[in-house]
Amino acid sequence: MMYLAFVIFTVLRMQLVLAGRDFGAILFEDLFRDYNCQLRPGLNDDDVVNITLGMSLTQIVDLDELEQKITINVWLRQFWVDERLRWNSSEYGGIDELRVSTSQVWISDIVLYNDVGKDNRPLQKNVILKSDGSLKWPTPALLVSTCRIDATYFPHDKQCCALKFGSWTFAGSALDVRAEADHADLSNFQSHSGWLLLKAPVFRHEGNYNCCISDENYPDVTYMIVLQRRLRYHVLKIFVPTAIISLIAVFAFYLPPASGERVALSFTTLLTIFVFNEVTMKSLPSSSEDLPILTIYFSCMIVIIGMSCISTVFILNFYNVPPGCPEGPDMHNTWLKYLPKLSCRKRRAGRHSLEEKSYDRALYEDGCPGLSVSAVAPGTHGPDSATTVKTGEVFGCNGEAAGNLNGRNTFRWTDGAEGERCDGNSGPERYNAEIAKGVKTLVRKRDEEEESARIEEKWREIAYMLDRLLFWLFLMVTVAIAIGFALTIVLQNHMEVPEACRM
Repeated sequence: MMYLAFVIFTVLRMQLVLAGRDFGAILFEDLFRDYNCQLRPGLNDDDVVNITLGMSLTQIVDLDELEQKITINVWLRQFWVDERLRWNSSEYGGIDELRVSTSQVWISDIVLYNDVGKDNRPLQKNVILKSDGSLKWPTPALLVSTCRIDATYFPHDKQCCALKFGSWTFAGSALDVRAEADHADLSNFQSHSGWLLLKAPVFRHEGNYNCCISDENYPDVTYMIVLQRRLRYHVLKIFVPTAIISLIAVFAFYLPPASGERVALSFTTLLTIFVFNEVTMKSLPSSSEDLPILTIYFSCMIVIIGMSCISTVFILNFYNVPPGCPEGPDMHNTWLKYLPKLSCRKRRAGRHSLEEKSYDRALYEDGCPGLSVSAVAPGTHGPDSATTVKTGEVFGCNGEAAGNLNGRNTFRWTDGAEGERCDGNSGPERYNAEIAKGVKTLVRKRDEEEESARIEEKWREIAYMLDRLLFWLFLMVTVAIAIGFALTIVLQNHMEVPEACRM
């Protein structure tokens, strides 16, 4: 009886086919007549559904460093087997596969765990169904995911963005997810102008979440997108201006201390590095955990330029010593002895020799041991230093004329005979005492002026030498900091992947 019914059914089907019915329509009706898309695939309730997940990375749309999120275009693929959707292709005119809507078959609830987009659900496209019950669901998707930015080595940094996929409701005992390959498919990837894609490895992980009642583990597949920032643009935007600003700050010491624009240049450079630091750091997230090396470099340069401004103020004070400034106990001689060697600079020849001998101090004592005035060559200096006066004839202690002061003549002081004193009682002696008092005042005034000029010249010499010493010092420190920064960047470049990508 059963055999007869089968024969009749086969004959009727053949007639329908001959009448123009499509095998595909017949197959569709037979497959989904009693199919419920809400039930998990499998003949038994305790069967585990094995899903294989694949991803093709096509484009990096944007990496927002301030918001710490990445936007990418991907093609997702899911593979699984539904035992209820098998058929014999020979019974349906050799049809081996069908394309059906996702609303007609069971699909998994695999989602992107670290989703921050408005709607990252893959587009509901058709599912490819084969006669052995296997299903393939390829779909494009625009994914917006969190991406922790590590700006330590900015702008030559590497970033690792994790895309974590897993079932939202099914534990591992009901649904198991595995990766199609050990890395993402990059055959259709379009390069990005700002980032270089290094690799996209895949890791599988199982974990338990406190938010869930069940104590079972939930498997997930995580794609690590490893990116490296392209450096050429940032070299022109950051490195070159920073180097120029630093050199300008150092070479401010090469300007003469008498230059009026020196302080203005130093403080302008300091403000420039401040503004440049603020503009550069605006593109990076604020974080106390990962302090960018570039920020440390800028901070060091700000300190160096600030110290150069302070040093410039002190040097200008040394150069413009006020009149009457004391020389200090042997300080200048010690400095002037070692500073030329340290500053790689020869001492300047000043107007006043540092080994000038003092004048005869006997003139400043009470009384005078004889006074005679005799003509000497103009411009003569030393202990017998001359002065120029205009008065009448000058007499010595013996009342004899010693010279003629009726013109612009040059005279000098000499000691008289031992024991002779000018008592000032006689006429010539009285005039001689008055002349001695006037000349003594002139000599004292000239001594004070020359002493002040000598001290001023020493201070200026110290200012010049400190200027050159600080120039070499700041230049070496600036170059050392720049080399250290460059070596740190170069050594970091040899790292395969950031620490965040190592699972």
